[in-house]
Amino acid sequence: MDLQSKLIAYEQLICTSEDVNAKADSYEQALSVLKVEKAKLESQLSAAGTELEEATEKSYIMEKRADSHTQQLRARDSQIEAMRGMIRDLTVRVQGYTPAKVGPRDDTK
Repeated sequence: MDLQSKLIAYEQLICTSEDVNAKADSYEQALSVLKVEKAKLESQLSAAGTELEEATEKSYIMEKRADSHTQQLRARDSQIEAMRGMIRDLTVRVQGYTPAKVGPRDDTK
C-alpha cells in the first residue's frame, strides 16, 4: 500500500471511531435519562406500596369490626327470639287465667 491509501484508511478509521464515540455518548445520555426515570418510578412504586399496605390494614380493621358487629347482632337476635318465646308463654298463661273471685285486683277490664 502506498502512503496515500494508508492515509485514507486512517481517516476512515478516525471517522468511524468518532461515529462510535458519538453513538456511545448518545447511549450514555439515554442511559442517564433512563436511570432518572427509573428512580422516579421506584419512588412512585414505593409510595404506592405504602398506600396499599395502609389500605390493607384499614380493610383488615374494618373487617374485624364488621365481624364483631355481626356477632353482636346474632347475639341480639338470639335474645330477641328468647324474649318472643317468653312473651308467647306469658300470653298463653294470661289467657288461661281465671280469677278465683271478683275483686279490684282481678278486675282489670
